[in-house]
Amino acid sequence: MQPIPYRNIVIIALITIPLFGLSAAVPMPLLFSGRFTWGEARFGFLTVLLNVLSFWSINILLLYIFSRYVNKPYQWLRYVASIILCGLLAFLLMDAIRSLHIAPMGGWRQPLQPIADNLRFKEMSPSMSPPGGQRQIFHLFRLAPGQSTNVIILILLEVILLRSRKNMIEKENDHLRMANLEAQHSLLKQQLQPHFLFNSLTIVKALIKKDTQKADRYVDMLSELLRYSVYSHNNYTVTLEEELSYARTYLEMQQIRFLNSFTFSFDIPPHLLKGMIPIHSLQLLVENALKHNLFTETRPLYLKVTGDASSRTIFTENNLQRKNSVGSTTGLGLKNLADRYQLLGGETLNITQTDEKFIVSLKLLDHEDSNN
Repeated sequence: MQPIPYRNIVIIALITIPLFGLSAAVPMPLLFSGRFTWGEARFGFLTVLLNVLSFWSINILLLYIFSRYVNKPYQWLRYVASIILCGLLAFLLMDAIRSLHIAPMGGWRQPLQPIADNLRFKEMSPSMSPPGGQRQIFHLFRLAPGQSTNVIILILLEVILLRSRKNMIEKENDHLRMANLEAQHSLLKQQLQPHFLFNSLTIVKALIKKDTQKADRYVDMLSELLRYSVYSHNNYTVTLEEELSYARTYLEMQQIRFLNSFTFSFDIPPHLLKGMIPIHSLQLLVENALKHNLFTETRPLYLKVTGDASSRTIFTENNLQRKNSVGSTTGLGLKNLADRYQLLGGETLNITQTDEKFIVSLKLLDHEDSNN
């Protein structure tokens, strides 16, 4: 069932009620004749204000009742009920006002007299009605303004409901797209993890024979990576501090494996560390740098992660030494990250590539959009 945005409805009602009242504060015949008084303006304003307030109340009540207790195929009955109830209320209010002599009829009678003469309403009073067949025409004139106002209110209600439904559908579509992207991302991780674990276990086996302390440290870092991957999979975003810690651990493990074949550095302003960033984004970027580039001790890979405080942007940069087997590269990881990033923050993933460098910039998200 679609949630009803009652707060928005009440706000629109509070705005339109006095506007309707102002439009009826001074009848046009009195305005053209120049004989209107503030008492007559006040009477017109308060009368229409009361009518419109009652119309809004009836329609909001009907919306509540029909949304909770009436099936969708019969929702059209709400419009019928609204027209009947608001029309009846308009008659009752006008009769009550006329019977109580609230209307300043003395001030209105003279400018309206030519119209009354043409319609043979020469002796209008609270106790008299138009003669003969003109009585029905007179009641239609009384009904038309109220129902016109009620139709406008019904249209405003539908516009509010349609806008609310559109926002809800867009939000659901965003969640579906995000779920799809997360599924693709999970698939990529599942494809990479067996290979990564195999290499890690091979390294641990070799380290145990040569350096047990380094082997212990390597196992601890592997445990941190696996814990982060398992317990953070429900989050869409994490703090930059968490992601940097994860990326640093990954790079330290790779440095044990490749020794002096690559170096890395982090230079991030401290106040940016609490900013939000898509999960596994930095890890993906540094992993791509190692995966798609050749590096040896004589031709090392330089990787650095920096931050710009003014633009709240994170940059990952590495020197470009492409492998010859670039045909195996699908680019799915970067595309997945770009889609996730745009969906979360409305920003684009900026990639700059020259003959010597490969740079990716990520602007920190302004809000936490996690799904814990």
